[in-house]
Amino acid sequence: MTLLVQELEVAADYGQIYIYDPETQLAEGHVTEEDYPPLQALDDAHDSRRFVGCASGLIDVCTPSQYNWSAPMRLEVGEEPPRPDAERWDHVVEVALPVRSGTLVFEASGGGKLIETQIPPGNYRALLGAWLLSHRR
Repeated sequence: MTLLVQELEVAADYGQIYIYDPETQLAEGHVTEEDYPPLQALDDAHDSRRFVGCASGLIDVCTPSQYNWSAPMRLEVGEEPPRPDAERWDHVVEVALPVRSGTLVFEASGGGKLIETQIPPGNYRALLGAWLLSHRR
């Protein structure tokens, strides 16, 4: 059963969108280059060849374009595990998403306006799907 559906418009910069709960992230002054979640998640995205990486509760979605100030993002929260819809999407990745505080943030890699939304606190599985730009549906 789907509990929540939101249609969002988020920004991508430097070809990336970060998704995270601010409570899972370390305070700015306590982060070194070795334990900086955005860099770790970017490495995971490239090393895994999924173009989606995870580190310390942060998801890094690598996009096919350098920037997009109005990327559509559909957020669905449900009681059932996400099911891949291979017929609808060209690329599907499932990753862990801890949301302790109930606040979920979407942020462009280069900074800018944070898009915040509220969902029930919990440990989620995020299913990210994309289609090729030339085959937009």
